[in-house]
Amino acid sequence: MRALRPGSPHADAERKAIALLLGKLREQTESDGDRFAGYAPVLRAVAERVAGVGNAAALIAEIEKGERPVTLQTVVTAILERERSKLTGLHFDNDSLNLSLYSPDEQLDRLVARLYQLPPPPLPLMSAKDAQTYSTALQNWVPEHPFLDGGQNASSAVFDAVISTHALKTQGGVDAVVQRELQKGIAANPFLSEFYIPDNSSSELFLPPAHVGILYSSLRARLSLGDTASLSIEGPDDAEEEEALRAEVEITLARRDSERPRTLRFDSEQTGTLRLGVYLEDIEIDAPLCKVEIGPGPEAVLIAPISIQCNELVFSTDKVIAEASSMGKAEAAIYLEAQNYAGSQVAYVPTARGNVSLKASWPGAQRHPWTTYASEPHIPDDPRINEALRRFRKFIISFRSHSKGNLARFRAKLEHARMTKGSGKAILELLVSDKILTLSGSMYYLDPVRLGKITGTTYIDCMNRNFGEGAIAFVKRIFK
Repeated sequence: MRALRPGSPHADAERKAIALLLGKLREQTESDGDRFAGYAPVLRAVAERVAGVGNAAALIAEIEKGERPVTLQTVVTAILERERSKLTGLHFDNDSLNLSLYSPDEQLDRLVARLYQLPPPPLPLMSAKDAQTYSTALQNWVPEHPFLDGGQNASSAVFDAVISTHALKTQGGVDAVVQRELQKGIAANPFLSEFYIPDNSSSELFLPPAHVGILYSSLRARLSLGDTASLSIEGPDDAEEEEALRAEVEITLARRDSERPRTLRFDSEQTGTLRLGVYLEDIEIDAPLCKVEIGPGPEAVLIAPISIQCNELVFSTDKVIAEASSMGKAEAAIYLEAQNYAGSQVAYVPTARGNVSLKASWPGAQRHPWTTYASEPHIPDDPRINEALRRFRKFIISFRSHSKGNLARFRAKLEHARMTKGSGKAILELLVSDKILTLSGSMYYLDPVRLGKITGTTYIDCMNRNFGEGAIAFVKRIFK
């Protein structure tokens, strides 16, 4: 800072601004230790940001009001731009090359190639002499890039997330990064979601099916004790032909100290493969045309509640372990249903740990290794009753053992158009009028005793699509 502003009369304020900014960055990157916030290129970027303001006192006031004048993204951008300034030390016969070479995107393309051991991107069209000049410079610049540790790895988890996100969003290296990130399981990079989701996004972002598990795992990795997250994926009902392959993705993040959850919504599609990785928790999928893959890895860990209904279910793991959530205070269930099953790699009988119900429903589920868990859902002949039971099930299984109370769900979730479409609104009103659901403030609460007394159905029954005469009689009331 002294080198940037020698003899500054505001040195004390500048020092305080730097301390505040570094403190904020440390809070954001706590899980990465001090490898990011204490890294020389980051320190330099922060100093340059303070020096560029001119009025350090105003910057301090901005920080203390809770604004974010320096973010992970602005630090990353500053470092990339600083690296690009190395071009000024090269002489090209074609002067215009100084304006186009070594852009932030090109730097990241080259870092992706190095991190994932892929061929580097080709040089732009230029003379042989200029190509030699630039190639020689790249041989020094890329291995020594601040985002790398001097070898084949990123210098911090933050920079690893920057490089991996760029790989996910470009053509080169996508398969390599998807495989690598999915295999991390519970050790997912918490910073990847920070760079994947743009801050200025005003509309729903398109989320490729192959990226859903990676993004959700990254968001879960940022949760603190007492926070919750859930993933919902739904294919449209009775859609026009061109809309039939769409899918709606919703990720809900509920902070322990917040009354309102944060909901992230994405457009996706039922073509391609929805890849979830090896660690699944709190997931509901109702996408009848979708192919869902769990894996790859030696074992998949499924933490209830999980409900998957899809066209094809693929297990790319040797073992499957089903568990109840450590936060759970009630019955836990995992329900897997598919028209087609591809899990020949699963060599061992799935393990159910603790008080968790695991059910599997697909052609051949009665055979080893799923025999113990095979289930046949009850599907009424009347399509109106069948649709009403589907809505009834969606409401009941959406409830979670929540830090705000047992079996609770945010009001906005249950009253969303995705839940109340079709016969959903009438089912919700009936549940409330019979006091199976109770609305209190921003939350609905489920009374499992009244659910059983009035409908003859339990939460586990709903998860397993095991509806008896009581449940059918209950939903029939909306048609009177």
